[in-house]
Amino acid sequence: MINFTASFLEKLGIKILDEFGHSIPTISYSKEVYDSRYSKPCVTYDILKKPGEEEKEPQLVKIANLAKLEELGFVLCVIPMKKGWYKGQRVMYALIRKGTIEEKSYKKLTTFPQQDRINHYVIYDEANQKLKLVGKRAGPTGEGEWVMI
Repeated sequence: MINFTASFLEKLGIKILDEFGHSIPTISYSKEVYDSRYSKPCVTYDILKKPGEEEKEPQLVKIANLAKLEELGFVLCVIPMKKGWYKGQRVMYALIRKGTIEEKSYKKLTTFPQQDRINHYVIYDEANQKLKLVGKRAGPTGEGEWVMI
């Protein structure tokens, strides 16, 4: 049986022996494929998704009304920051679920904020039931994270 750990260590110049002193079988790499580098295999698992559960085709709706946002069970709050993602930033805006402790600990906004003459707004994916805040102070890329309803 081939031992992948022994193969990796062999590329680093370390030889592994079994309990009888014999060398452990390893993978032999072609110089054309793997010059002198070994890349560690990357395996990821999404434990929250069930097999066969795929996202539907997004149906995006722009929400610029806080009353509609509250109907969906969310409020827009101001969260203070020590260090922002641009110079002089002291706060960020986030979507917070109504009725949570988090909502009570932050200042709730009554209108969508305006930054550099551009209003923040929310994108609602009706098909997948999720929301995302869009605007300069929503996230480092100008968009917040998707929040499931």
